[in-house]
Amino acid sequence: MTDVIEAIPSEAPKKREKKKPVEQLVLADSKGPTTPLGLLEIALSNNAAIDVIERLAALQEKALYRDAEIQFNEAMNAAQSELGRIAPDLTNPQTRSKYASYAQLDRVIRPVYSRHGFSLSFDTGDAPQPEMVRVLCYVSHKAGHTRTYRTDMPADGKGAKGGDVMTKTHAHGAAMQYGMRYLLKYIFNIAVGDLDTDGNDSALDVDKVTANLQKITESSDLEKLKSNFKSAYEEADKVKDKHAMSAYIKAKNETYRRLVGPVAPSGEKVVENHSPTPSDAPKPITAQQWAKLHASAHERGITHEDIAAFYRRKFHVEHGNQLTPIQFKLVCDEVATWKGTATA
Repeated sequence: MTDVIEAIPSEAPKKREKKKPVEQLVLADSKGPTTPLGLLEIALSNNAAIDVIERLAALQEKALYRDAEIQFNEAMNAAQSELGRIAPDLTNPQTRSKYASYAQLDRVIRPVYSRHGFSLSFDTGDAPQPEMVRVLCYVSHKAGHTRTYRTDMPADGKGAKGGDVMTKTHAHGAAMQYGMRYLLKYIFNIAVGDLDTDGNDSALDVDKVTANLQKITESSDLEKLKSNFKSAYEEADKVKDKHAMSAYIKAKNETYRRLVGPVAPSGEKVVENHSPTPSDAPKPITAQQWAKLHASAHERGITHEDIAAFYRRKFHVEHGNQLTPIQFKLVCDEVATWKGTATA
């Protein structure tokens, strides 16, 4: 008799559990939509391999670059929407044509592009031909994006008839000036020419409008701004020059923002019982000035929080050290009118 021995199956060996790739761990730990920076932080917390961290860091850098470019384009759109035609201030005696000098362009354009976070710097590059100057303009935005514009200008020192009229040094400088002026127009899509009168022969002279605009934009305080704008606007209103009136209003608004800073969009009237000190470089507000304001307010039961609530709502700033001297004066004038506990 043959014994049948039943084979007892041995316990199958356990399979080693494979470790999940770091990418899966990153996604498993993330909740909802994640940014490249968020993924990078998760990878670092999971001790990810260096190649994974490098890829995520590159992705984050690309996202930052793209975001900065978007902000650049949005700011450029906003700046160009504020800029209109610029009146010429000089005449070319050879061609008898009017043109706007670099100073004229800069006077109108700089306040606008600076307010939208742009800064410009110029340089030269390798010209494609001899006796040429390549002028470069680096347009940088506060978000971090920079765009380079260029133009090539002749620098041979020749006049209209082909004769030498400049030294090489003079020709190079003239080419730079031409290039800077042209680039400034190209970058912000500026049209230069006489103000369109729509057939109105009684429109103001261009030189007069330019002079009035300069007075308005160079006003050193609110009282001068009010006076300069009023005289210019009334003059344009007499002849119904709508374009000049519009230009004056725009210049007045820009100068007001420069002097006072951002104001709450509630339409509140600014207290005009003040006489700010004109200064191109205003002195910072001192601790003694703040102490004097708070001491005076404390005597009438007005707290620091009341004053802070007012200037935060009025000027959209978080801290008192962000106020301009004129804004601080307006705060003092307003607080002086409060009686008892303030209700800012």
